[in-house]
Amino acid sequence: MTVAERIIRAICRLLPSGLRDWGEAMAQEAASIERTGAAMAFVISCGVWVVREALGHAVRSALTPGVANPEDLATRRPLWGFREAALTCAVAATGLGLVFLAEAGAPAPYLILNLTALIAGLIIVLPFRQRDPVTTPFAGVVAITTGLILLLTAVFGDEAADARRWLSLGGLVFQPGLIGLPFLLVAFARSRDLMTTSGLLLGAIAVALQPDRAMAGAMVAGIAAAALMKSDRMALLALSVALACFIVTAVRPDAAPATSFVNGVFHLAQSTSLIAVLAVWSGVTILLLPPVLGLGRGRETASAHAAFGATWLALIAAALFGDYPVPMIAYGGSAIVGYIWSILALPAQVSPARQRASAIDPHPSQTIDPDGRCCVFLSGRGCRP
Repeated sequence: MTVAERIIRAICRLLPSGLRDWGEAMAQEAASIERTGAAMAFVISCGVWVVREALGHAVRSALTPGVANPEDLATRRPLWGFREAALTCAVAATGLGLVFLAEAGAPAPYLILNLTALIAGLIIVLPFRQRDPVTTPFAGVVAITTGLILLLTAVFGDEAADARRWLSLGGLVFQPGLIGLPFLLVAFARSRDLMTTSGLLLGAIAVALQPDRAMAGAMVAGIAAAALMKSDRMALLALSVALACFIVTAVRPDAAPATSFVNGVFHLAQSTSLIAVLAVWSGVTILLLPPVLGLGRGRETASAHAAFGATWLALIAAALFGDYPVPMIAYGGSAIVGYIWSILALPAQVSPARQRASAIDPHPSQTIDPDGRCCVFLSGRGCRP
């Protein structure tokens, strides 16, 4: 069984029973493709289709257990429209990362792990289809929990060259900072209360202790972008602490051992093939599309999108100029899950139905009828004395 066939058979387990025959046909088609690059391109296209169908089936089952009102469904879908576009970018970037890994000769388990991380991240999305995770007190609890986990990682985590950034769970090694801090930075840009600020400060101290220069730089960039859009005391306090912690990481030695297909990805792509170069640069460009598009949606949401874009741009820059992994492209599932999780912190798109209702009559208005009685008009519903 080829690697491409094995991957397709694994991801086709997500399909509902009515589409399993299509999965079998795709697996057989993948087995007949001899060229590795062509086979992986076919796997990516099939994977996108499988994830879309599986998510669509899950959402339809959750939202329409019985007979649903079509008008109600029509008003629900736009609430998720922008996040769906961002998730599509995540899927595309991860797919391009698989193309790079295949071209560079990475072992098959590396490709399977990245694909598994993508699927796990998309599964995390499902409970928040119609819920905003950046609400009180959920965002604050997540912030404090993330900060404490990072502190525990800095003290008890796996060590490599005096750096403690990783945790092991059942043989699986992951980096909590890449998973939790991007979400926390975007959530802080939207909700700057005491709990989210405290969690962010704990995270900044933790990355200084680990040390993690790339993540510390990303924190400075994300908080600075949010403060530039909307400045207040909480933002200035967080930025000051994050900047101090980044200086600490810059002074301390950061000589974590380089790992194949994780570090030096840009250089490896240049020495591999033109396809690998295009896959890497196209992938990192796609990663930055959501914040670029989101900045034009309005000043109220610009702070969150600016923090999102600055965070991931800083991590990409760290990989370009130092020995750090390229998010979504290099081998490693932490950044994939972290990117998808941070998308959930972005503000949801406002339903057109709600926009029209607000435009018609955002506030009740009073008027006097010919008989001298005061009437209150509520969005065209008539008047009452």
